[in-house]
Amino acid sequence: MSYKTLGGKVLMSPRLLQLLITDDKETSIVVMNFIRSIVELSGLLHIAENDICCFLDELVYKLTSTSDAIIGRSATKTVNALAEAESRVVHLLNRRFIGLKPLLKRWQFKGFQPELQKLLSFLTAESAAVTEEQEYHAAAVVIQSTFRGYKTRQMLHRAEKALSSLQRKYRETKAANMQKKLADQQQRALQEQLVASRQLALRNVRNKHLHYIGILPAGALDKYLEGREFEAATKIQSVWRGRQERKKLDSRYKDAKVVKAVIIIQQAVRKWLARKRTERMRRLFLWPHLSDEKHVQLQADILRWREQHPVYLSQLRFLFIYKMFLHLYTRLIILNLMNDT
Repeated sequence: MSYKTLGGKVLMSPRLLQLLITDDKETSIVVMNFIRSIVELSGLLHIAENDICCFLDELVYKLTSTSDAIIGRSATKTVNALAEAESRVVHLLNRRFIGLKPLLKRWQFKGFQPELQKLLSFLTAESAAVTEEQEYHAAAVVIQSTFRGYKTRQMLHRAEKALSSLQRKYRETKAANMQKKLADQQQRALQEQLVASRQLALRNVRNKHLHYIGILPAGALDKYLEGREFEAATKIQSVWRGRQERKKLDSRYKDAKVVKAVIIIQQAVRKWLARKRTERMRRLFLWPHLSDEKHVQLQADILRWREQHPVYLSQLRFLFIYKMFLHLYTRLIILNLMNDT
């Protein structure tokens, strides 16, 4: 005998129904948990409709008559297990217990809201497929609400971040403006202080001159005023000349830069020409160092060439060539000495 058949025999036993009908709380809870375990394990294929109706009648009676949340929760779970195991239970619930839905509202907020909502969905559905579709729809609603909540939280986080950045920028700009305003105020105060000090100095100078004029004798007054006029004229002329020189300073600076650049270019050109001239003189007059054997061989070659190609020169022509040779040889020695130093 298989465990499904054995489970069906247990569920059809009248003793099990008697244990379920008892008024003892603990016994009722144990029996309902036992029924739920058997139904989840073996199903209701071998159970007659009358037996299912007996179980449903007793479970619904417990839901509508008792006020104990533990019994109500256990009865709700058991009814849900029966409805999930067999589609006939959904039809029996909708046909036999038409007014059950309003009575179940008193179990709301008692600690088993998900199980109660599931039972209410079975009562409003016509079949188990519709109930499953409703569960899928409810799951989709939960997923969509969760996703919308996630997107909303992300948007709020970005908005808070942008708002904090905007506030920080505003505070920084405000602080910079305040600092600039304070700096401007300090600058204006300093300028006013300088103007006031200058006016005070001028006033003191005038008072000093007036004091001098008051203590001077009448004969020295004209001389003193002429000296003051001369000093004033000298001061005005020096200020004017300084202004004119400062106006010419930019042009002089530019001219000085041009002159300096020209001097640098000329120096570079002269150095380059001197190097080229030195190289040319080296190529023309720099003889390699010869050994004694090579020197004797070259003299012998020269004598042989002269014997083979005699040339008759006058005394003046010979002296001219000799002087030119001495001059070039002297320049060669000087160049060698300069290179050695």
